[in-house]
Amino acid sequence: MWLKHYIFLRMLPNKKKGGQATAAFVTFIVSATWHGFYPGFFSFFIAAGFLDLLEKQTESLFISFTGNNL
Repeated sequence: MWLKHYIFLRMLPNKKKGGQATAAFVTFIVSATWHGFYPGFFSFFIAAGFLDLLEKQTESLFISFTGNNL
């Protein structure tokens, strides 16, 4: 919750949906740094950022094709 309120939401321009990918990646990088300066943490959190971005894109693609919200 701390990362969401103090990192992610502050990175969004006027709380709009644009720029969420950048805000998510910065949040994941801050989280990796917070957990320690180990390569495993950075690779995990960067991969989690890519998976989060992929999930958001496929969800919007699914909605545009079917018209159904998940």
